[in-house]
Parts: sequence; C-alpha cells; structure tokens
Amino acid sequence: MEIKYKNYILIQDGNHFDLYKDCESIKKDTKEVYVSRKDIGYGYNLEFAITRIINEELSNKDITVDLKEYILLYKQERDEITKSLNL
Repeated sequence: MEIKYKNYILIQDGNHFDLYKDCESIKKDTKEVYVSRKDIGYGYNLEFAITRIINEELSNKDITVDLKEYILLYKQERDEITKSLNL
C-alpha cells in the first residue's frame, strides 16, 4: 500500500512503513525538470513516520525560534496533518 501526503510517500512493508519524499530536480545537461524520490527512512511505525514528516516540514523553514515557538510550530504541523485526514 502507498500512502501520499503532500510530497511524502509512505510505502507499507508488513507492519512498518518506508518514507520517501518527491523532490523536483533539474538535469544538468538539458535543464529538464523531473521528480526524484528521496529516501527519508525505513521500517518506521506509522506514528514515527508522521513525526518524521512533521520534522522534515519544520526543517524546511529557514528561521530561528526558541523552544516554545518550535513546539507551537510542531503542533500546527501536526494539526494540519490531522485536519487533512478529517480526524
């Protein structure tokens, strides 16, 4: 089974999931844009895979925050995932 969220892909492997991220890349010689799949991790349970997605999303933000702000951003990302799933 393949589960998609934004540009993340979870592929079920028994009771665990492998996590990937689709990223746009550009070929050097032709300048053609294509999608490449980046490995994020293997053998995660669903809860940890979601945690990794949240951490990846937060690491894409180029900001400096204190711990309190980080926790608020973390909760916002988690809530966004929950709302997208209608949970």
